[in-house]
Amino acid sequence: MSGPTTIYVCQLKEPTESQVDAIVDICVNAYRGDVSTKVFTGGNPALDEPMWRSMVRAGFHSGAVYIATDDSIESKSIMSVGVWFGPGNVLYMTEDQRALGYTDFFRRVSPECRDWMMRDFSPKVRQFKNRALGETTERNSWYCNILATHPNYQRRGLATAIIKTVCARAAVEGVPICLGTQSEKNALFYRHRGLREVGKMDEPTPWGVITGNVFILEPSVDY
Repeated sequence: MSGPTTIYVCQLKEPTESQVDAIVDICVNAYRGDVSTKVFTGGNPALDEPMWRSMVRAGFHSGAVYIATDDSIESKSIMSVGVWFGPGNVLYMTEDQRALGYTDFFRRVSPECRDWMMRDFSPKVRQFKNRALGETTERNSWYCNILATHPNYQRRGLATAIIKTVCARAAVEGVPICLGTQSEKNALFYRHRGLREVGKMDEPTPWGVITGNVFILEPSVDY
């Protein structure tokens, strides 16, 4: 009988292009068919890859990208990824971040979707986050924008290991971690592990109802 699997987690700071491609592939496959992906791309699956690539590249620029694997693969392939932004940084808050792919991606979204996103959806999401977290918490925490495991490697504890690693870092820095999910299965997972749910949003969109659950874990609480 084989022994317990060892999970390896590290912050990847200087990725190769092949590593970036592997991370983007994880995101595309993990979120395939997810209503949030349809909302942010205007229902155009051809934009899935550039959307995730823009987020990943922004994470390497201004955030922290953590990857996880286990010892069942000799090549130590990337199996799971977390893209986090620490205190003082928020996804797409600077032109430098947006220039890494988001600006081009957003130009490719249909004009109808762009207008709806800017005039309707984005303001509602900002108001929801401000109510749930307060106006400064996202900027003053470790906030998770992507947490994804390739479908071939799910249910191995890889994403949990990434969260624990960031929790330990946040505890040393004395700041909370925050994250959101559009999946009730994931929301249940976080509730059972002690994260405090501080808000829920159900918003009709042209591509279906998107449900947002926001969670926080204070630095004094063990994950």
